[in-house]
Amino acid sequence: MPVPTNVPSQASGVSRLEWPSDVGTSHIGALGQELEGFPGGWIRPHPGNFVWGEIEPVKGRYLWGKTDRWVRKWQKERLATLVTIWPFVAWDQNICHAEEPAAVNPLKGMGDRLYGPCDSLAYASWLSAAVERYDGDGIDDMPGLEYPIRYWEVGNEPDMQGPNLTIFQGDPPAYLELLKLSYTTIKSADPTAVVLIAAPSRWPETIEYWRPIMEGGTGYFDVGNMHSLKGDDDFRASEYRDFLDEYGAGNKPFWITEAGVFVAGKALEQEELSKITIPNYASAFAQGAQRIFRLNRGHSSGQVLETYLLMARTIGDFVTATHVADNLVQFDMPDGSTVFAIWDGGTLPVEATGEVKAITYKGTESNLDASAVIAEVPTLVVIESGIGPLSTVRSITKFQGATQPAKQIPTETDITFCTVEGVPLKLDLHFLTIPTNPVQPSSFYTKVPGGEATSKLSQEDQY
Repeated sequence: MPVPTNVPSQASGVSRLEWPSDVGTSHIGALGQELEGFPGGWIRPHPGNFVWGEIEPVKGRYLWGKTDRWVRKWQKERLATLVTIWPFVAWDQNICHAEEPAAVNPLKGMGDRLYGPCDSLAYASWLSAAVERYDGDGIDDMPGLEYPIRYWEVGNEPDMQGPNLTIFQGDPPAYLELLKLSYTTIKSADPTAVVLIAAPSRWPETIEYWRPIMEGGTGYFDVGNMHSLKGDDDFRASEYRDFLDEYGAGNKPFWITEAGVFVAGKALEQEELSKITIPNYASAFAQGAQRIFRLNRGHSSGQVLETYLLMARTIGDFVTATHVADNLVQFDMPDGSTVFAIWDGGTLPVEATGEVKAITYKGTESNLDASAVIAEVPTLVVIESGIGPLSTVRSITKFQGATQPAKQIPTETDITFCTVEGVPLKLDLHFLTIPTNPVQPSSFYTKVPGGEATSKLSQEDQY
């Protein structure tokens, strides 16, 4: 099994542990302390072990034993870890919050008060020591550390403030202050660290809590973060991407660190949930989600788990994910192959030819000609030779709820797609050039016979 390489540090002359090539290669992870079934996976221990009050119960005395044991376990299993930072300890909270209301149903193990730190210097000292212990730079590292812990999440769902559960007691400025202090402390201890902002508890219901944080905080995180616990085509990834873009954070990637589907507090039934697993993950990746972590409750057994593992083994280490149509996502793989996630009766693009391997969401495999693929159920289609970027425009046109098959269209044409009250509805299509990128087509227009108005279709309408 590969191990990290020790290389001299130019700054200090000590040995630094490099991130190993077999760790964190997947875009897929799960909540909890363990994960198995596919290589390169990620975990997000929740709540995890990096609780200020557990590591420094008495000011100035650090207890690393429990955390060290977990880190050794993760590294023995070659897991990449996203650490959540919990900035609460009773002796600090009592400095300036002792007279303030206690938390309503606080998260177990966090204490009775969950406000921002009173002693900022003490908090920064603890956080710096934690990052330093596991950064692998050869200075004050955990004995036996095999590779660095590099990914840190500043708190969790700070907008969750009762009555059923309280995770943080503070308004947006209070969390923004915590974010800034945490980010600068982490980066000072380990400039190579990657910092995630906390995720909203619900989206988009809590958006107003997050607007002031984004207005002043986009310079204090490296990766955006969201949770999606409701049914949606792409785990609401497109909505969160738009939110980051709105505040000038369009250059930042984002992760979905809790992904699942619940209705009235309960996960969907196994069959229904397993059927939407591939479409939801594929669509979210195509909308820019960099990594997605599966929930445990209701999502970690039976057919749901089997579909998740099938997907992780088949597309987990993809290089690019491209939205081709509303029911078709293309994954280009590091070995040169191409995998299509396809559902809702979708077919492969015309560029896909020859024999392919189709794998249904239940794991049934079949070899057939590409032209014969019709996805009656969510399916992964593997093309070993790959096809590269699509070279022609492909369009799914929707009208009054009807989805027409994708069509390959020439530079200039007039196509009748359907009729409305006996009158043909046509698309008069004009392209300046044949585009080489399927997600950046030229605009085209609709013309209804007898009508004077010409309306430009949006890029979303085109696909």
